[in-house]
Amino acid sequence: MRLSADSVPVIHHDRRLPDGRDVTNIPLRLLPHDVPTLDQALQALEGMLVNVEVKHEEGQRRAAALVAEHLGGLCAGAGRMGTDPGGLPALLVSSFDEASLTLIHESAPLVPLGLLIDWHTSPASGLERAAALGCATLHPFVSQVDAGLVEAAGRAGLGLHVWTVNADADIAAMADLGVAAVITDRAAAAVALLRNGDGVPG
Repeated sequence: MRLSADSVPVIHHDRRLPDGRDVTNIPLRLLPHDVPTLDQALQALEGMLVNVEVKHEEGQRRAAALVAEHLGGLCAGAGRMGTDPGGLPALLVSSFDEASLTLIHESAPLVPLGLLIDWHTSPASGLERAAALGCATLHPFVSQVDAGLVEAAGRAGLGLHVWTVNADADIAAMADLGVAAVITDRAAAAVALLRNGDGVPG
């Protein structure tokens, strides 16, 4: 999730569009139609668990503050995330940036958090930091995950959402290890693989 130039939360993984333009420099009305707002995405994903990643480039803590305010309002209206009679999705907010997660927790304490770590970060350190932040999940890179990390996460009461798991062999391996979820560019293929019995559902 990023902010458009007019401070609207929008969903786009990369900072730049395919034509090279910077999402954060373009007002909402001029963004392509395939770049939805956060509200549009939540409406489209009614009934699902939605992981909203707040991007952490310089200046994005402003985005985190706006998302925190927005999600705080949703929490106040729903009473509890995921139980809104209007179909509000269950939410989890993740980020590499710990300060962003802290901001969100202060405004929307009912929203579970996930700490992303990269391959340069020790998974043991990541678990400690995630627990200290009050996170529900740790999001490690696929090459960091083994049976020891799964066991340690279980002892810490943290789920593992593993990124980016694209190869069939990696999807099956993560399922065999019992991680809570995989983050993948091949969602349909991953679901098919898991449903065909080549791994446990995740």
